[in-house]
Amino acid sequence: MSSNNPRLLVSALAVFGLLLASVAGVSAQNEGVVDTKHNFSGTRDVTFTDLALADFGEVCVYCHTPHGGQVTAPLWNRQFTTSTFTMYNDATGGSSSLDMTFSAQPTGVSLACLSCHDGTIGIDVVINEPNNSVATATGRTLADIYTTGADTIKILGTDLRNDHPISMILDPSADVQFNTLASIRGAGLKLFYDDGLSSSDVVQCATCHNPHSKNDMFLRIDNAGSALCLTCHIK
Repeated sequence: MSSNNPRLLVSALAVFGLLLASVAGVSAQNEGVVDTKHNFSGTRDVTFTDLALADFGEVCVYCHTPHGGQVTAPLWNRQFTTSTFTMYNDATGGSSSLDMTFSAQPTGVSLACLSCHDGTIGIDVVINEPNNSVATATGRTLADIYTTGADTIKILGTDLRNDHPISMILDPSADVQFNTLASIRGAGLKLFYDDGLSSSDVVQCATCHNPHSKNDMFLRIDNAGSALCLTCHIK
């Protein structure tokens, strides 16, 4: 292909971009935090106003900052929880159903998720507020907002034994009931590198959930017919 034909070059780049999106299992139209419940600003849908959080006038600032953020998650604008968690495979009563290696405590990007979802840190308590904001953080946590009803499932708390395991090295060679790493990634799920476990195949919250997704429950792929579950598990 000759680069002397700009239209051909642009078309080729467009097709290449679509192929990359397809390989990643991500559709651009399903991305966009503005229209999701992870938008805590005044631009959010009116149904979210009962959250009664500080309106910083920006969408991204509740999670990200361009300078001085945490590095475990990209430019993370929140402190990580100091809670001690009971993990899925904990010796005091957790499950031993998986022949995998677990971290003793949550690690990696899961710490970013738990900085809201353990229910102990205010959603609008950020490291760096916008320079032009006059809003004052309320410090309201998920536990303050969702006290009854189905939404309380969003509050994971510190006992994670009744939740899908996180901070776990996914090693299909250790358990024949799992699909290959290549097929899992190819289907659109994401595995992570984690210094605490010295592996590039770690299951974290964001393996199945994309916080920027418009999909139901922020799932990376549709779970109709248990499709997401069966991406990893052979049942």
